[in-house]
Amino acid sequence: MDLGQRPAGHGRSLPAHRRRAGGRPFHGAAAHLATRRAVPWRDRAPPPGTTYPLIPDVTTTLHPPGDAPGSAPRQTRTGDAPPRGASLSIACAILGTAFLGGLVLAVEPGQNAIDTWGFHVFSHALRTGFFRAIADLGLGPVTAGVAVVAAAVIWRRDPRRTVACLGGPALAIELAELMKIVVGRRFEGVLCWPSGSEAAVAAVVTVIVLVTRGPARWAAIVLGSAAIVLEIIALVAFRWHYLTDAFGGVLVGVGCVLLVDAVVHRLRLPHRRRPTVRSDLL
Repeated sequence: MDLGQRPAGHGRSLPAHRRRAGGRPFHGAAAHLATRRAVPWRDRAPPPGTTYPLIPDVTTTLHPPGDAPGSAPRQTRTGDAPPRGASLSIACAILGTAFLGGLVLAVEPGQNAIDTWGFHVFSHALRTGFFRAIADLGLGPVTAGVAVVAAAVIWRRDPRRTVACLGGPALAIELAELMKIVVGRRFEGVLCWPSGSEAAVAAVVTVIVLVTRGPARWAAIVLGSAAIVLEIIALVAFRWHYLTDAFGGVLVGVGCVLLVDAVVHRLRLPHRRRPTVRSDLL
């Protein structure tokens, strides 16, 4: 038998669907594919009612069925929302109250009923070492140290709030010194309204509250409020300020930090556009 010839019956014993034209059989993968029966596409289609999730790109927005046609579209991609700044209206209201109080005290700079009550309640008996240490919370090194630490903590999460951590207390202290000159109120011959020490403490407390989140923020509010109250008691007990001077310092400190935070979060900075992936290519 020639090498080119096939044995008799080779190929004819195979089923018709496994033989090629000319009687040659399929081998390997070709034989497996040839034995598969053709199935109409309707039989391979998914059952009616099957839904597939839409994969939108970054810029794709959808209107859920319950929304009105004219309503604003919702973002379909979930993730962390961009950091939001403090309320600009609240910051302006706090500072406006401070300016209004300064205007009143510029006309009537003397001791009023609130100051008299403060001297009566916070008497000389409170001149202890504890309150002397509390009074030092408003010193410049303490304020600068806490501001720098807070800025380092918040830098990666919210770079804009770093500006508020550093610039807010500095603005509060400078504004307090400027308002002392403008208002001209004096206590024992020294310009006193508003209190710069109280403004520094209030600004630092506000910075800590802005940096913290969740349960830690509530703890910061409680402990910070206690520190502000203790600073007020110390300043009045040692007869360094009127009670209204301390109140003015609180308004200036809180208002300046909130104002800086609100402004920097509303600035539109230039940034590079990130490439987007078209949804029809996914």
